[in-house]
Amino acid sequence: PTPQMYCIPDPQKREKGGEDALFFTHHKYCISHPPKKTWQLNYDHGVILGVADGVGGWAEMGVDPSKYSRGFMEGCCQLLASTNRPVDLRTMLHAAYRDNFRNRVRGSCTVCLVQVKGSKLETLNVGDSGYRIIRNGELLYKSDEQQYKFNFPYQLGEGGSRLSVAQRREHDVLPGDIIVVATDGVYDNLYDDELVKVVCGPMYNVAEQLAKAASVAANDDKRDSPFTDAWNEGTMRPRRSGGKLDDIACVVTR
Repeated sequence: PTPQMYCIPDPQKREKGGEDALFFTHHKYCISHPPKKTWQLNYDHGVILGVADGVGGWAEMGVDPSKYSRGFMEGCCQLLASTNRPVDLRTMLHAAYRDNFRNRVRGSCTVCLVQVKGSKLETLNVGDSGYRIIRNGELLYKSDEQQYKFNFPYQLGEGGSRLSVAQRREHDVLPGDIIVVATDGVYDNLYDDELVKVVCGPMYNVAEQLAKAASVAANDDKRDSPFTDAWNEGTMRPRRSGGKLDDIACVVTR
């Protein structure tokens, strides 16, 4: 099946479409968003999924965080469109990083890239975006969060982490396994059992359903959430409940 993707911007960033970005490949095309753009490929790279979350703190210095995350995802697509041979994830990561540097794009972002190669899933992750593998209605694996401290993730870009911090993993996958790649706007607002319940329902518009479920949770100030759990455990600030308003982006494939 063709991968599905969906974005819901933070309400305060709706005009510019938010600061998350994503892409996927399917056979000989690649689609990045936002803004939606289709790239024709000369080589069938199979299924590659990617998300990037522009670090919002840059806005305080007059820098638009969306430009870095979008540039990073477009850099991945540009590399894939420029070759007629296989490309590994680390090469893709380095190329996108290099493109933003050459284009003098200021900012930084978290990044998660995954590639399905037959019965193998290869992944590369920096920061608190990440992925989940669901099999037979149960969570099989979740990526590790990489953070210096609460709400301060590893990130690539100006003043950010070294490329070498990217965590590489390889998994055996089976037909029917569901792969979710998303920014922290999903994982901060939905517990894993809630995520699994959504993606194990009808696959029609599943990425949209997942993003909307995270959005509903983010706007519910009466419920607990992974973000407020971490807030209450990891800070000395007054306890709080509710979700976390944020950009939400996800790509799902089976």
